[in-house]
Amino acid sequence: MYHSFTLHAHERRSSLGRFADIVLFERGPNMYPEHSLAANLVYSAGPQNVSDVVIDGRLVMQDRRILTLDEAAITARAEEVSKSIKNR
Repeated sequence: MYHSFTLHAHERRSSLGRFADIVLFERGPNMYPEHSLAANLVYSAGPQNVSDVVIDGRLVMQDRRILTLDEAAITARAEEVSKSIKNR
């Protein structure tokens, strides 16, 4: 919670008064050897390393789960569209 307090996350704003965009990464086997964390983020990190995302001060992904979309509804709709295209 120390970092949350520092970033004023309880207010959903950064210390500059702007809403925050933050991406949290987890290290995985694709990020080793670790010579430079910055280089690993740029050259080795991928979507599999993203664990949490805050956009405009709003938590949209937590523990790799998207909180702002109905994934089941999107998947069902994609299946419907796929079948309609296939049956043309």
